[in-house]
Amino acid sequence: MKDKKNNSVGTTKIKYSLIGGILFFIIGVFMLIFFSWLTYTVFVQQIKLVYHSSSSQGTIVSISRERGTGKNRNVYSYFPVVEYSDKLGVVKTFKNSLASDPASYEIGQKINILVPNDDDSPEIDSFMDRWFGVIIVSIFDLISLSIVFFCIYIVRRSNNFNKLLRRNGEVVKAKVILIDEGSTDTPPSWYIKAEWQNPRNNKVYTFESDDIAHNPEHLMGKMIDVTILPKDPRIYEIDISKLLQAQN
Repeated sequence: MKDKKNNSVGTTKIKYSLIGGILFFIIGVFMLIFFSWLTYTVFVQQIKLVYHSSSSQGTIVSISRERGTGKNRNVYSYFPVVEYSDKLGVVKTFKNSLASDPASYEIGQKINILVPNDDDSPEIDSFMDRWFGVIIVSIFDLISLSIVFFCIYIVRRSNNFNKLLRRNGEVVKAKVILIDEGSTDTPPSWYIKAEWQNPRNNKVYTFESDDIAHNPEHLMGKMIDVTILPKDPRIYEIDISKLLQAQN
């Protein structure tokens, strides 16, 4: 596998993968669509609950203490149990769907509740109980949007580097010092590591190629062309197609 160790002076590999950026962009778009739909769905549900419910008053009659599972076995959540009277005066109870740690309510506390017209799934009428779900899925929605914009930034920056290399790049001769296995074993691949000493400041820069499908062992110790930005040799390109043509 590819050796990431780098002992050359003043060398930091700056390389942006166009394919990787596009791949994560597609994933980000799908995430954005999904969480946008989920945010809209949860938001609409809350709006419907408000408009198709009646306000009432309830009393906290107990606190349900529930233990977590798996790695959270030592974590407890506290669900308030509320007692209220429906339109017919029938006394009912429900366990609120939103828990907290520590408990947010005290036994005997009077609270406002929302009771749907069909008397199904009442809940405590508080900001967090109404909008907690919307806030959570909105955060994931924003994360997805950030991924999309970050991928656009990466792809554009990668393209800018390519344009800079084509416009202002300088071809230098670098000596191949290592040929090793690439990042994939199936199919097998190799990569080239070459060194070049900048005559302006005598710093040594190391350049690594992308994965090559054929073993370029014939290039060991030879000089190859590397296109660099003269002002910043850390931005570079090794043209794999030319190396393969030379091999053939």
